[in-house]
Amino acid sequence: MDWGVVGHERALGILRAGLETDSLPQSLLLTGPRQVGKRTLALALARAVTCTGSDPPCGACRACRLAAGGGYPDVHLIQLREGRQKIGIGDVQALQVELARRPAEGKRRVAVIVDADRFSPDAENCLLKTLEEPPPYGLIILTAQEAEVLLPTTVSRCRRIRLRPVPASTIADQLVNRLGLDGERARLLAGLAEGRPGWAIAAATEPGRLEAYETALERLLRAAGSGKLGRLAVARGLAEGWSGKSELVREELRIWTRWWRDLLLIKLGLPEHVAHVDRRDELLRHAERYSEGELREAIAVLVQARADLDQNVNPRLALDVALLRLPVMGDG
Repeated sequence: MDWGVVGHERALGILRAGLETDSLPQSLLLTGPRQVGKRTLALALARAVTCTGSDPPCGACRACRLAAGGGYPDVHLIQLREGRQKIGIGDVQALQVELARRPAEGKRRVAVIVDADRFSPDAENCLLKTLEEPPPYGLIILTAQEAEVLLPTTVSRCRRIRLRPVPASTIADQLVNRLGLDGERARLLAGLAEGRPGWAIAAATEPGRLEAYETALERLLRAAGSGKLGRLAVARGLAEGWSGKSELVREELRIWTRWWRDLLLIKLGLPEHVAHVDRRDELLRHAERYSEGELREAIAVLVQARADLDQNVNPRLALDVALLRLPVMGDG
């Protein structure tokens, strides 16, 4: 049966083999970039483990149908609650109560913890007790962008499977075959997704998602073409959004990095690899203005800004420095 996962053949092979030989570890940690497919794979595995059909996940049995919608009694989902900054100890304690019970219908109870890197310290320490001595019928699946942000003891008690970016061609094929997009739009979204199927699907199905992308790109392009005050104003706006909407700030910096990377690809004579296929003529004009060294420096500056923000450098300082160090972008 199709697991509903885009790409990740290696990870799927490992999990299918574990199911077939009844050798799945009791704790798994799926890592990889945001929207690369970690949550989708974790829930697909939960369905496969609890499935009563002949080819799990069959998609038709009661377990598959209810687990997909979050209503199956042996599958428990924990994720960051709206308005919260962290997954709290109360969520973990409630999960431990559920895992202590024998399965209600199937052979196993499955816990899926999305964005485990958002644990509060108390919550993660509390979960360690269960990871150290899991019930024999339990399966715990954690997802996180990076294993390094979790406690070493948490990571050591899990089998880690890293999900890597999915090829753009694979994402484009899925957008055409599953969503019915035309080939040109599918290739554009797949390129902009940077290997993240979840981002591409959201951009294709959620009204305003692609428009928001274009707005963010235009805002940053204007900043690069303006003077010091204009750049600092953009940096201030991003810094003010960091405390409550950090992922949106990260995404804006990804957009900007992607643009400079496309300029570098044009400079290197590789226009067929650019993500912004709808802006190729604009990229060609802009690329003539810069040296290869300037373009590489711009990319390095933005990558460093993202790293600084993730290391808790003062957001205003990190963003001021990044915006001021970018090369000036003329009208082309």
